[in-house]
Amino acid sequence: MIGFRGMGIRCDAGASYKPFRRGFQARERRDRTASGGRPGSSRGFLGLVRLDGVGAIRMTRDATQRYFAGTARDRAAFEVGIKLGSILHQYVGAPVTEASAGSLESAMEHATRAQPFVTHARVRIDRERLRLRGPYRYGVVTEDLLIAEVSVRVDDAHATGALRYVPELDYPLMYLKEIGNSTNP
Repeated sequence: MIGFRGMGIRCDAGASYKPFRRGFQARERRDRTASGGRPGSSRGFLGLVRLDGVGAIRMTRDATQRYFAGTARDRAAFEVGIKLGSILHQYVGAPVTEASAGSLESAMEHATRAQPFVTHARVRIDRERLRLRGPYRYGVVTEDLLIAEVSVRVDDAHATGALRYVPELDYPLMYLKEIGNSTNP
């Protein structure tokens, strides 16, 4: 068993857990009650999210499901679009060199895998299009440099989406490559 220092949480050695909290007001109200009126003296963690071996978040039930219309397949398509959009819009403008491109790709993949429902993420920076300028020989990530593929699973549905620059459109296109479920791929 592994203990998390100061939290009173124990778990099996093969699993990792991340604490999460409710809103600030509920936490402060509970803290004042538990600590005799001293706000902030108790951490007040309310639950755990289990991280699997690849960093994907696994929850016992999806507390957000009631906010989504449609099927698990619809949700999978939505989630893969969100992940691709975050790759494109979050990293455009990041400084990059030939030497740092691999590390930046890895960071983008890991950040994407940390999001809910992700089962696979691959991101590449097109080094042939990368333009290194100036005396310091670095460039920035532009929308035409990113090549990405992300897969998600929501219940029994899965979706794979891609992001790539399409020169004839002069546009970074995000699209569904595959969508299905375990009974109807």
